[in-house]
Amino acid sequence: PVTILSRCQRFDFRRITTGDITKRLEYYMELENIEVEHAATEYIAYLADGGMRDALSVLDQCISFYFEEKITLEKVLQLLGAVDKSVFFELTKAIINRDSQKAIEICEEINIQGRDLRQFVLDGIMHFRNLLVAQNTSDPQSILDYSADYIEQLGEQAKQVSAASL
Repeated sequence: PVTILSRCQRFDFRRITTGDITKRLEYYMELENIEVEHAATEYIAYLADGGMRDALSVLDQCISFYFEEKITLEKVLQLLGAVDKSVFFELTKAIINRDSQKAIEICEEINIQGRDLRQFVLDGIMHFRNLLVAQNTSDPQSILDYSADYIEQLGEQAKQVSAASL
């Protein structure tokens, strides 16, 4: 009823963009006088998938683990057991070239490094999805919430493979 609705507050929650999360994380790090690479905050924002609380939680883990050290992308990846996006471009190139030996070597190296294989697979699936988006849209920047460099790399690689192969 209207009498109830007039006394209620409504909150419409939405995902926060990676760019906005990145800016906010860097703002907090500046306030706290903690040195952090832009690539590190960008990756944390990507992992948070639109949730500021998740981003702050990962950043807090990094601060605790690397106390009084500069937080770099490599340190974030190491802490989370994740891999850099460049690995997925390399793996996709091996798959496009039908170089199973190289693809197996990449996967084995990830395993030897002790990276989280479940996260590796999820990130790989997301990479192939992003390639499909880059391949099938005129403006992937409007759909993909990533840096312009990453989207450009996706576009270049997407030209080398068919949608059916992806």
